Amino acid sequence: MLFSIQEIAEQLQSSRFGKKVVFCSGSFDILHEGHLNFLRQAKSHGDILVVAVNSDIVVSSRKGPTRPVMSEKTRSAIVCALGGMVDFVFIKQPNQTKEDIISILKPDVVVFCNDNFRSEKHVERCINLERLFPYVIFIISVEDKRTEGWSTTEIIEKIKKS
Repeated sequence: MLFSIQEIAEQLQSSRFGKKVVFCSGSFDILHEGHLNFLRQAKSHGDILVVAVNSDIVVSSRKGPTRPVMSEKTRSAIVCALGGMVDFVFIKQPNQTKEDIISILKPDVVVFCNDNFRSEKHVERCINLERLFPYVIFIISVEDKRTEGWSTTEIIEKIKKS
């Protein structure tokens, strides 16, 4: 079910006793096996998985003006439908930083997709987050969505060629 980040924080406060909360985020545009593997791995690190689906504005700013293919409403509805794996979903707005989200949700674990660490800037950001939130375990997913054709960009290219 789609919630606001504040609603999720309130629900976690009352239901997390003895449970490990995991947080991850992504665009999830044209959901594919790589996304499912990432979410499955994130869920394996705890009991409650909270997923932030990047807003249309965030996706467009990162991936270009032709993205996302599916609206934030559709992408978040699809992620919500993964009920056995995903417990809470919210739409990440452009003004919400990882620092803000971690401060509000207070997860035990944050899982990053390894394609976020292709630049020194992203690695440095993770190190800064570890300094700011020493009680949080930060994990870089071993799943690489880009291997074996599991990339939304590659899927779009295949569709264009067919």
